Amino acid sequence: MNGELLFYAMEGIDEKYIINAQECLAYTVAPEQSSGSKTTHRQKKTQAHSVKRIFTVAMAAVLVVIATLVTAIAVSPELRATIISMFRLDEAERVPGIPAEVNEVRQITIGETVSANYVKVDGVWSWSTDGALLCNGTWAGDGSNFYKLDGEELTEIGADAPVVSAQVSWNGRDYTAMFRWFVYDGVLYTDEIATRKLFDGMADTVLIPSRLGERTDVVLLTATVLEPFMENYTWVYDLEHGELIDVLEGCGAEALGPIRVVTMAEDLKHAIVQAGETTEGTPYLADLEEKTLTPLSEIFGMEIKEWQVQTGEGGYRTGFCDSDTILLTTGEKNATWTYHIPSGALVCTVADGTGLRPIDSRHGMLNLSVDEAGGVTVLNLATGGRVKLEGINGNGEFICKANSTDTKLLWAEWSGSDQHRSISIERLGVIDLETGEFTAFDRVHQEELRDEWVYWLGDNRVMIVNDLHSYESSDPERSPEYYLCVYEF
Repeated sequence: MNGELLFYAMEGIDEKYIINAQECLAYTVAPEQSSGSKTTHRQKKTQAHSVKRIFTVAMAAVLVVIATLVTAIAVSPELRATIISMFRLDEAERVPGIPAEVNEVRQITIGETVSANYVKVDGVWSWSTDGALLCNGTWAGDGSNFYKLDGEELTEIGADAPVVSAQVSWNGRDYTAMFRWFVYDGVLYTDEIATRKLFDGMADTVLIPSRLGERTDVVLLTATVLEPFMENYTWVYDLEHGELIDVLEGCGAEALGPIRVVTMAEDLKHAIVQAGETTEGTPYLADLEEKTLTPLSEIFGMEIKEWQVQTGEGGYRTGFCDSDTILLTTGEKNATWTYHIPSGALVCTVADGTGLRPIDSRHGMLNLSVDEAGGVTVLNLATGGRVKLEGINGNGEFICKANSTDTKLLWAEWSGSDQHRSISIERLGVIDLETGEFTAFDRVHQEELRDEWVYWLGDNRVMIVNDLHSYESSDPERSPEYYLCVYEF
């Protein structure tokens, strides 16, 4: 938007929006601060003559409107509908007999809509790859194996992946990173090896690898200290150059006390640092290019309380909606705000978030609300957008998880829970928040199967993990034996 268009837009802004912008952005037409008063982060950007202040407020109103629209399109394309109704398939799933051979795959179609693959596996399998590949491994040896499930074939991927080894000293201890990595279908996969190598009581001296958003060129490496305070510190490992980088160096983070959590923006220009000697430390915004550190309380112009364990008051959650936008939920009513770093636009997206249930998701922006009648509504904290889910009752037992892009939700209704935490999923569905489609089917459960976990397998498939052995009948010397049900909607 050029200057001329901006002034045209400002001319057309209703006074109420300017007033609202003043309230949201904490700007007031008041006397200028005295030279002895403390200047906040946002006030520094706008201090000048009263004419300039009024101009800035008007511009802020434009930015609020623009930022809201842009964020709604870029961050939340999924909440285009206001109501999503369930389409329940007439045909129920009837799980085929368990194959006798390991890695044998059986395939069926449910209601001519959902394809389902079933595979028997052995050994210890993990389900936290955040990708489309299956992963198995043990706490001994040189790592895990990754597999692609395509039709009725199970194919190993990344067998020749390179191994990275790196060391760093922090807090008087030497830390080691050892992991494999490879890129498949645009997704970075890592396999942590050091913990397996050092599983002798030294696990707290291991750097744990993790992905940074959708990036395939870097890996985050996090160290943990348990005593005297729980601390976490994160480095960036450049995969191309084989370099371990302390991106927080020079920001002044070392003066904050114990660092609890470091949350990196995907573009590595900013980070949110939570520090302090309590469980939930004070949050700061670190500018990794300018090497500055600013309290979020100063940026948002409000008190950000730590969680009061005894009274249950206060508390906050914060993170990045995207590289340019911070999300903050705080206060007794869990009000939510977004702060656009380049423009300084501050928007209150949810005034009252009381009773909201966070949906299991990477970004933490999606929440559920359930009314007294069991009606379920999905709420996007970043935009305030809402969509009502019809055809389900939220007063029952259910599991809801978002895929990595927050565009789809898996919905699993379950019943029963024995002393061994097993469940029986009776209905499974996927809610496509972009298209407004909600497809679900009933499951006819086999007695010998015990549903243990349900996960996303990539962004388009859902997986249920079954344990073939009960704890009462299993031989303790026998390796775990799992049966995987993978569905593509």
